Amino acid sequence: TAFAILFEKPFYTRISSQKGSRNDRMISLLKDLGLEDRLYTDDQAMQLDFSKAIDYKAVRKKLAERIDASRGYLENVLNYMAETV
Repeated sequence: TAFAILFEKPFYTRISSQKGSRNDRMISLLKDLGLEDRLYTDDQAMQLDFSKAIDYKAVRKKLAERIDASRGYLENVLNYMAETV
């Protein structure tokens, strides 16, 4: 899923509908990028529309915001560590 997003390829991501499944990170990523419609469970597999395009312009913008926020966080942590040593 991550590589499909980075390389702007069409995709769908299967998640488990069973209790206790560990889908949280994938669901969170796709929701943050506005791609939650790309999630499906086995029950929904027959309803997938592979002709539906992904608006990667909007995804790139949201992804850039997440990358900037992550960089900022890492820079703050590293600066704090450098000051305390």
